[in-house]
Amino acid sequence: MIQLVNNEGRTAVVLTCDVCQKPIRDAALAMVRWRREDDNAEDSVIRDLTFCHKGECDGAMPGDRRGDPWWELRHFLARLLAAAGTTPGKLKTAMYDVGALRPAPECLHEDVGPTDNPPEDFVCFGCHTVFESELDVQRAQKQARMENDGEVLQSDDD
Repeated sequence: MIQLVNNEGRTAVVLTCDVCQKPIRDAALAMVRWRREDDNAEDSVIRDLTFCHKGECDGAMPGDRRGDPWWELRHFLARLLAAAGTTPGKLKTAMYDVGALRPAPECLHEDVGPTDNPPEDFVCFGCHTVFESELDVQRAQKQARMENDGEVLQSDDD
């Protein structure tokens, strides 16, 4: 199940296993399942999804659910993002905006050069962060300078 968890004034998204109720920490080691009978109807909408760890939790499903269709969680998430119009570049930008890809503040990205594959990307040789454009490099440099000065750069959406 997908949950929003508040802790000390901060909100985090947590994917929880519907079997053991523990957080799912690795999408490659988890799955999304749905009832086979829901999958047989033409033009059906499946609303009852079960998120669980592979292995023990998957094996603990009731016997009548063992033949259910499933996707590996990382593939489900990729399909979800694609269906929502999220390209890899948009995902990277969104992850940067929420702090998931922010480099260590001590790196100012001053030593940046092009990568070999793909050639249009750039890499910071100090912290090994990969950027998709010169604009991303400039934004990260500005962010790092501001963070080092004790300020926070707001995203363009704010």
